[in-house]
Amino acid sequence: MEPVIYLPIEMKHREMPSRAFLAKYLLQAGYTVVVGQQWSMWDNVDTLPCGLILFKTVNDIQAHNMARFRGSGHLVAASDEEALNFIEFTGHTLAFNECAADNCDLFLAQNESHKHDVESKFPQLSGKIEVAGNLRTDLLVRPSGHIEDQAKKFKSRYGPYLLFNTNYASANHKWKDFEEMAAVAAACGLFDRTNRKSTEGFVEMYLWEQRNCDVLEKLLRWTVEKFPEYSIIVRPHPSEHSEFWRRLLSGTTRAHVVEQSDPHPWILGSKLTIHTGCTTGLEAAILDIPVINLLPSDHPACDRIVTYINPTFQKWEAAAQYMEAFLRLGEGTTTEERDKYRNALSKHLPGFRDTKVSQHTGNFLIRLLENLNVEPNTSYVFKLRGARLTPATRGHMYKEKMTASSEEMLAELKYASSVTGLGGEPTINVLDDSLFLLQPN
Repeated sequence: MEPVIYLPIEMKHREMPSRAFLAKYLLQAGYTVVVGQQWSMWDNVDTLPCGLILFKTVNDIQAHNMARFRGSGHLVAASDEEALNFIEFTGHTLAFNECAADNCDLFLAQNESHKHDVESKFPQLSGKIEVAGNLRTDLLVRPSGHIEDQAKKFKSRYGPYLLFNTNYASANHKWKDFEEMAAVAAACGLFDRTNRKSTEGFVEMYLWEQRNCDVLEKLLRWTVEKFPEYSIIVRPHPSEHSEFWRRLLSGTTRAHVVEQSDPHPWILGSKLTIHTGCTTGLEAAILDIPVINLLPSDHPACDRIVTYINPTFQKWEAAAQYMEAFLRLGEGTTTEERDKYRNALSKHLPGFRDTKVSQHTGNFLIRLLENLNVEPNTSYVFKLRGARLTPATRGHMYKEKMTASSEEMLAELKYASSVTGLGGEPTINVLDDSLFLLQPN
């Protein structure tokens, strides 16, 4: 086992900043870090020197790669960043694959409840779970200068704006028809087509999204007519058919649909963020931005934290009344309500305002290596197990998700240094397109 830690990235805007924070702690401790687009790592599992890899989720797709890495001699650690919004057993374990549990040497939970639920379902992880928090929160508590600068640019370009975040990957899908969409969802492990109960659950989820989409559409139409002094920004989920929203808003020049973008600067620059049970409601709460959760019915499978930390309305008319009072009269939530929301958020993510999730995560990864007598080595020479790395062949969609230059990677590390106080620039080498070898100097 080598003193190397692999940090794969799927979505640049969502993961690269937090991986830079984590890399700073690992480099400071004397470990070599390989960070960047995940597909090159998947293609070179047997070529990369044996080290420790951190997966961001534990779904069916990632479980397959976890098994491949562990079978090739690597240590495997994982978190479940997609569980950020969930608060009970069903949500905590909904997309947790049994194979992932079998091939995990360390699982990093976001709170004690998450740890308890995962351990209850997967006893093979007993003694292998630590509470570290969720890596997605550090950059929200202390937004980077890049996020703040982008938010200022958005406000300068669009003027005051209202942000609608949509999350209807099933109900507003971009596939040919429902059957094709369902086939893709089944292939990703979202439901089991051979299991009637599982299939019925997926259909319920589809109908739930459809109800959410319908009420948000009504609120959006009302907002466009009611507030001509505001621009309207719609951010569809990456898997949505964005043309639906363009057609809906085609009658006004004040409305804009933005795709494949970092949600954080859009949230930070908004006068008000509106969503339907989406994680962006949690992100807005952490950023301390006014937010509305429009939710006509409970999630069919599991409860979510946003209903307890955002003003939540079942009917679009009630949400509209709140919006009018807030935007016209400056009346929002009461002090008592704000305190209730903040207390619920702190209970869900204990200590999140300390911005130490990256540090805790790094410490647990290092401890796992040290327990196996893998010591840090600032003089370590990175050597492939094969003659060379096989360049990853990526289509447009994957390149759009994660393409970065070494300059961008160094800029993220520089910002991480300014926040963490950890100095020293690493040596950086490009291993593949958007894949970097970082070594401590």
